[in-house]
Amino acid sequence: MEDTVHLYKSALLVIGVHLCLGSVLVDPSLCGYNICCSNYIFDGNRCIECPAGTYGVNCSEACPEGYYGRLCKDVCPLQCDQTCDVISGECPECTPGKYGVNCSEGCPDGFFGRLCEKKCPSECNETCDKISGDCPEKICECHLMNHSTSMDDLAVQKIQLEIEYLQLKIKKLKGKN
Repeated sequence: MEDTVHLYKSALLVIGVHLCLGSVLVDPSLCGYNICCSNYIFDGNRCIECPAGTYGVNCSEACPEGYYGRLCKDVCPLQCDQTCDVISGECPECTPGKYGVNCSEGCPDGFFGRLCEKKCPSECNETCDKISGDCPEKICECHLMNHSTSMDDLAVQKIQLEIEYLQLKIKKLKGKN
């Protein structure tokens, strides 16, 4: 019976140590010093919430990657490439095609890539994919032919268009290397 009572008293003590009321443990005098609940820290006078970028017992943990702010509850912006400043949420690195604070700006026309540092290829006429730098698909101009065009002329025009098409494909492939 005495073992049962001792076990019962120990269980009460453990429960008492982990029971928080507000920011302070219930009856912190049991331990002889001030103890704050998880996500709080003692500032010399009282328990205060952890500063931005930290959490846990005595605010000893930094926000895990991908999170920031008060108690690490905020998720880094997607365009931050999965990491951000644990306090402010600002992006140290943007995903390709983005730039600026928090990577909220898209690349201006004529530029692409990480931090928009690369210039679009000249054959793109100042417009290219903001991430890869690929030129938009070029639409060939149609040449109107009059009805008196001979079959030989049509065959020559067809071959010329095929050559032009193949040259564009070669340029595009060379641009990717």
